[in-house]
Amino acid sequence: MRRSKFTVNPLMIVVVVLTLCVYSGFSESETFSPPLEDWCCEYTVGDINLDGTIDITDLSMLIDNQFLTLTPLPCWGEADFDVSYSIDITDIMLFIDFSFFCDGSGPSGSCFFYCPPPPPYGTMLPLTGCKMEESTKDVDAGFGGESCIVWEYDGESRLGLQHINAGLNCCPMGEAKVTVDGGVITIDERGIDGLCDCICLFDVDMEIANLPQGEYTIVVHEPYWDEPGETFEFTIDLTTSQTGIVCSDRNPFPW
Repeated sequence: MRRSKFTVNPLMIVVVVLTLCVYSGFSESETFSPPLEDWCCEYTVGDINLDGTIDITDLSMLIDNQFLTLTPLPCWGEADFDVSYSIDITDIMLFIDFSFFCDGSGPSGSCFFYCPPPPPYGTMLPLTGCKMEESTKDVDAGFGGESCIVWEYDGESRLGLQHINAGLNCCPMGEAKVTVDGGVITIDERGIDGLCDCICLFDVDMEIANLPQGEYTIVVHEPYWDEPGETFEFTIDLTTSQTGIVCSDRNPFPW
């Protein structure tokens, strides 16, 4: 169990004043968003330097991370006091508030609450080869003229997604971005570009970790499909179905 060691003394008051000065000077600073896959937190938030005690050294490390040397935090979930899954000036202010103005409502009489659940995050797996040979389409049987999303859920936290017949540059570079915002899963493949003067069909495999059961709307943005009113969007319910497939008709080349 972690200990919270804060008593009011002149040094800490100076630190608070300096932090407030930093806040006034950096109020327009950008939010720092570390990779979600690197998120970690143990027991309660607050032990930023992972020494087993929540004290002034944790606040010092957080200020250093935000405004001085910008040294990465060893476990940045420990500093995410507003549970935004990002780090900014708000977290510094909440640390001060929890430390010096605590009403004793948190674990063991502190205000440093238990760690939130890990954030869901998506990753794209390595691409397979182009599914077209010269002018002949080499596509999966039953999916010609269609772009399809297949999903498979493990019933707990991991969702596998495959975009069948994604139209991409023949020499693809970059990755699709998979984000989860509340009940919306966005697959943005527009970050996959290339230098070749041709388009091929690919199967794009993706995974989402730490995804709880629930109903989600999946929105797919494709680099070569931007027909007005033709957004590839649908809803899945992971509480009632763990696998499924949804397809969208595609008529122009290369489908």
